[in-house]
Amino acid sequence: MPLLASLARALRRRRALFAGLGLLVLADAAWTLIALPASERDRERAVADLPDEGPTALVLACTLDRRGRPNRMLEQRLGKALELYQQGKARRLLVSGYDREPRAMRRWLEQRGVPPAAIVADFSARRTYDSLQRAASVFGLRRLLIVTSDFHLPRALWLSSLLGIDAQGVPASTAGFSWRVRASLGAREYAARNRAVIDAWFPPQMREGPHDPLRPEE
Repeated sequence: MPLLASLARALRRRRALFAGLGLLVLADAAWTLIALPASERDRERAVADLPDEGPTALVLACTLDRRGRPNRMLEQRLGKALELYQQGKARRLLVSGYDREPRAMRRWLEQRGVPPAAIVADFSARRTYDSLQRAASVFGLRRLLIVTSDFHLPRALWLSSLLGIDAQGVPASTAGFSWRVRASLGAREYAARNRAVIDAWFPPQMREGPHDPLRPEE
């Protein structure tokens, strides 16, 4: 009988542990997949809805293709940035990424008519937090338009508030990608949003590295 009682207590403890873990997972999923996007939705803007001559547009990088050119997703982000510039919604574009990414982004924009003087590059941002932290601390920007993919934008906007940046977001749609690609992107973004919470609790030290000087807007 003592053995049976001991087993029953162990089973109850295990059930309580699993129940607690299940609630934790559900709470995390609710915040990550529902609460976070909903909290930032009112800061997302279509290009046509923005006022003329708005703040600098921060264009967030992603992977280049095998030839060192912007991949399809990055081209869509750059296309939104180009639209902002051509319609007079942003007079300056800050292309932010790591190593070769900003060079490829600048080249893409210049080939489509954006003058070099309107493009500033940050070469030292390995991830979203770096881009936003350096935009505020290195470039002194406290108002931004953030240009990135639709699935990525809520996290970028949430982090901008965390860093004291007044930002609005311009999403580049990923609706044209296959469901497999979007599922993979969603899984990666789920993990990245949880990492963003860790960054909020334990802010990382700003990454140092090369960047263009920020020229005054004319």
